[in-house]
Amino acid sequence: GKIIEQTDQVVKIKTQNGEVFEYKKDDISDKSDANQSSSSGSTTKARKEIRLASNAITFGIKGGVNFANVVYSGGGTTSSDKSITAIHVGPVADFQLQQNLFMNTGLLFSIKGTKTEGVDGETISINYLEVPLNLAYKFPISENSKFLIQAGPYLGYALSGKDKYSGESTDITFGDPGGMKRLDFGLGFGAGIEFGSIILSANYELGLSNIIDESSYKIKNKVFQISLAYMFGGSK
Repeated sequence: GKIIEQTDQVVKIKTQNGEVFEYKKDDISDKSDANQSSSSGSTTKARKEIRLASNAITFGIKGGVNFANVVYSGGGTTSSDKSITAIHVGPVADFQLQQNLFMNTGLLFSIKGTKTEGVDGETISINYLEVPLNLAYKFPISENSKFLIQAGPYLGYALSGKDKYSGESTDITFGDPGGMKRLDFGLGFGAGIEFGSIILSANYELGLSNIIDESSYKIKNKVFQISLAYMFGGSK
């Protein structure tokens, strides 16, 4: 079940089959005298429903657009080239910790990289398998909509990559001295709107790890994302 409304006196819970139960908070507390025996069954059920609702997990699918770039730093200077437009997609999960406090995660295929302009322009694209872990707070707007803010770390693993230069494409090798590293990690910050089972969000990922095996300078990812998710079993 899932809590859909809670006041000082009443708790409303919606089950997975769409039924709505309403409980008075006084009925959930322990009863005394003769009423204790007759109400124990409903009291236990109410408590179980609330515990389930407080820890509800919903699963879904998420996809969207990446506007990806990198930051070069070294020798006291910092610079960036042009962004590439790519995608991210994969399954996600939303875990309710408290009434408005949630944790979400997923397993996303996400493309990051950068490009330079010119006749011999170079485009670097790296395909990551990424796991974000966000703590989210949802502010109710109406019965079926919420505004959310979220933040948390992410961990990425490079599956493959391409380096296109002067019309020719070569595979990026990982792990060589002075070459690209497979692991990437950083922090993500975002906000969005939840309409029933649909979540529209914007997120910014700030890479904290140097993705090149080089001590004289650093390359770090940075990505702005726009995402659309559908949560199965979400509130209607």
